[in-house]
Amino acid sequence: MYRSLLVEDNAEFRSVLACTLKSEFHNMEVGEAGSGEDALKLMQDRQPDLVLLDVQLPGISGFETAQLIRHCNHNVKVIILTGHDLPEYKAASLKCGADHFFSKNDPLHEILAAIRQLLNTTANRN
Repeated sequence: MYRSLLVEDNAEFRSVLACTLKSEFHNMEVGEAGSGEDALKLMQDRQPDLVLLDVQLPGISGFETAQLIRHCNHNVKVIILTGHDLPEYKAASLKCGADHFFSKNDPLHEILAAIRQLLNTTANRN
């Protein structure tokens, strides 16, 4: 069983993505947070294998959240998923330790393929 955490302030988008993950990955628990602060609180209890983060969150940014998550758990896989496909966001994603960067406009099958690849890496590590 895999555990994931969606960190997205748009509740409607977060709900759709959670449903998509649950239908695509039957062996995945999906937790949800609307801010970086909420995500950090849930990290301890959920111990996710995968975190999907928006960049623009209330309070601390997705980039800062990613750095804090990586500091707490070096093994967690992080995907930045944002509505802003900007070169500076891609660079900041790499700098904060994200495994992948995607725009919300990228094809869903590419995002799901990256998740599968990261989960396979996690499974092989255990």
